[in-house]
Amino acid sequence: MNLSKLCLIAACCAPVAFTAPALAAPVAISFTGSVSGMGLGSPLILDSFPVGTAVSFDAVFNENFSSGPPASGDLGPASGTLHMGALDFTITHADIFLMWDDPLLGYTYAIELTGTGPTTANGGTFRGISFGLGSALDVRYDPGVAMRYPGQFGLVGGFAELTGDTRAARVPLPGTGWLALAAMGALAPLQRRRATAAAAQTSH
Repeated sequence: MNLSKLCLIAACCAPVAFTAPALAAPVAISFTGSVSGMGLGSPLILDSFPVGTAVSFDAVFNENFSSGPPASGDLGPASGTLHMGALDFTITHADIFLMWDDPLLGYTYAIELTGTGPTTANGGTFRGISFGLGSALDVRYDPGVAMRYPGQFGLVGGFAELTGDTRAARVPLPGTGWLALAAMGALAPLQRRRATAAAAQTSH
């Protein structure tokens, strides 16, 4: 069983919480690729998204692990969109649900991006995107997408493994990246009004 299967299973079963506070910094992650198979869980995932289904996502979230552990499990709000076949899902939150230490690579942090979106034709609901990053934001394993499906005794997880190009980098903005962008956007009309007023005074 590969790392993506193990981490996706952990995401839907018993997330590990890390409560020590740490400074947050915005990170942008993007992926372009396709479904390559399924992990353990409901085979309905491949009915929803057969092998070869196009998948892409772009998201921004706050990390608190680049300086090393301990890290907080709750990374707070996230922003982004997952495109999977004909369906789009909105990313709203980020968590660390697992971390482990390797004597050669150092710590690997399993990140999960959760959110909302449409229900698939066979009853699946979006659980989250899972991927692994190192402290330097190096990608440790390919992302996977977790869905939940109705089962005989409640919801059952289904896990789509992905293959493609994953990239992660720090956002070159102070504070929380998308909030800073929003602030810049809010200031733009005020700056335009000031410029127009100054030009009018000069013409007189």
